Amino acid sequence: MNLIYRSFIYDFLYLAADTTIKRENPCKIHTNIEGKVVCVRDSPCCSDCEHLSNTGCTIRCLRCKLYLCGLQSEKILDTLHGMLRISSRYKLNWIGQNKAWVMDSLKRQRKVEPQSSS
Repeated sequence: MNLIYRSFIYDFLYLAADTTIKRENPCKIHTNIEGKVVCVRDSPCCSDCEHLSNTGCTIRCLRCKLYLCGLQSEKILDTLHGMLRISSRYKLNWIGQNKAWVMDSLKRQRKVEPQSSS
């Protein structure tokens, strides 16, 4: 699969997931009185991630955008899981990695994969 096409899919899915999450606000992530980032279950799924700051995620990671814990509504989980299936099909799911890293990894994998004879 062409990397340009995968790059387009990555951007499309990321923006669609970001729009859905901003509209629905399923995690209710906010900063509490002590300045700690919290969500509906107190501690976000990503609370130990090196890319999480007090203002949110510091990178654009598709896999992280598509993952939500089971406390969310079925409607949003179905929507995001559909996007997750598409991103998995094109090998775009890498936890804690930005788009540049994912595309570079796919490029390296292409160099070692045997070429099909057509």
